[in-house]
Amino acid sequence: MVLNVPEAMHWAIKDVLEGEYEAHYDGQGLDILDVGANCGSFALWANARWPGSHVTSFEPHPETFKPPIQT
Repeated sequence: MVLNVPEAMHWAIKDVLEGEYEAHYDGQGLDILDVGANCGSFALWANARWPGSHVTSFEPHPETFKPPIQT
C-alpha cells in the first residue's frame, strides 16, 4: 500500500494505518462511510480490516487535493 502525501502528514497516516480507529468490530459486507476522508488512509485501512466491504469516502475541503504550484 502506497500513499503519496506531504511528509508533514506521515505521522498521522501512520497512526491510522496501524489501527488508530480499531473498534474490535467484526463484520462482513459492511457499508462504511468515511466523511472527511483527507487522503484516504482510513478507507485503505478499513478495506484491509473488513474485506468484502464497500467504503465510500468524501473529502469536502477543496484545498486537500489542490495541485502543487509549479515554479
